[in-house]
Amino acid sequence: MITLRHSGRPWQECHAKTSVPLSGEISAPINNPAAKPFRDIAKARFTQGVKTPLRYAIERFDVFAKRATAMLFCLYMACLFGGGAKAEETDATNAPDAPIVVVDDAGGYWLYEYQGVRVEIIRKTDETIPLVWYEADLRCTAENPLRTALSAEKYPAKHLQKPDTIAKKQGLVYAQTDDFFGDRANSYSQKPGVVIRNGQLLYDSVYRKAGKAFPPLDALALFPDGTLECFGAGEYTGVQYLAMEATDVFSFGPILIRDGVMDARLGKGYADREPRSAIGMIAPWHYLGIVVEGRHSGSIGCGLKTIAEWMLACGVTEALNLDGGQTAAMIFQGRQLNLTGRYKRNTSVRSVSGVLGIAGVAAP
Repeated sequence: MITLRHSGRPWQECHAKTSVPLSGEISAPINNPAAKPFRDIAKARFTQGVKTPLRYAIERFDVFAKRATAMLFCLYMACLFGGGAKAEETDATNAPDAPIVVVDDAGGYWLYEYQGVRVEIIRKTDETIPLVWYEADLRCTAENPLRTALSAEKYPAKHLQKPDTIAKKQGLVYAQTDDFFGDRANSYSQKPGVVIRNGQLLYDSVYRKAGKAFPPLDALALFPDGTLECFGAGEYTGVQYLAMEATDVFSFGPILIRDGVMDARLGKGYADREPRSAIGMIAPWHYLGIVVEGRHSGSIGCGLKTIAEWMLACGVTEALNLDGGQTAAMIFQGRQLNLTGRYKRNTSVRSVSGVLGIAGVAAP
């Protein structure tokens, strides 16, 4: 694997660390008067073309200086055009077909690319609000599609785990928290909605009457051809989704975008500034994930209309709001990128029943 990780140091510091000390020393100091006879003999032999110890040392130092200058110039150019990135594993000759991984925490950029799978995450900020959010451009393949991962094979709603723990165990290079159905499944006052994971119907319970319940339990279905499609709460039953060959169904909401149009409800509500999480489709196998930080001084969160506008600008045609707040998390290579804010003295991300994500491709 070719891994580039931001060093966080200016190139001058890299320069200092790569300079090599001269291994030999000239025994006769040039400015020492006692060494004058040595200097006279050396000068005479130097003019006659004889290599004295002094001349040999000067020539070796000259060669070393030229090589060191060339090395430092190459290092400077690499730092200049490589955005301050440092190669940790760069043996491309031994691994011509290896994943490309870029980790730039300082610059807010992360990349994984290999065999048609591409995960590109950019951290964006608006200091005037203030607001921090992460946009993940996700490109998958039929061989390595967008998928779901549960916290446990049996009873995931009762065996919750941290999002990064689930991602690591499942080998996901990218993960994002989903509808957190486990929270509602364990509640006496809420319904989980239609929940399908990996072709298995886990729950099928929605509100009988349309109201102002949150979440409204709108659904997002994932199909084998890589498409995502939004549906209203109760529009289809779990059995009907399975008959439509949906592999996964998430229930949360509200719908952000359907058939390329923003949901009208976003203009009337859902404007509270909170941490957010959402997923949408640009085209089959091409998705956009967004996680917004909130509840801390560096980012106060945003309303759902703002996220829908971002997604429309990126060409998203179908999108659903997922569980936000302390649940919202974006994971890259087993590490959470976003900062979880404070809620009721709690500053850690919640343990969840599952995530959605993309598995890393094993190199041959």
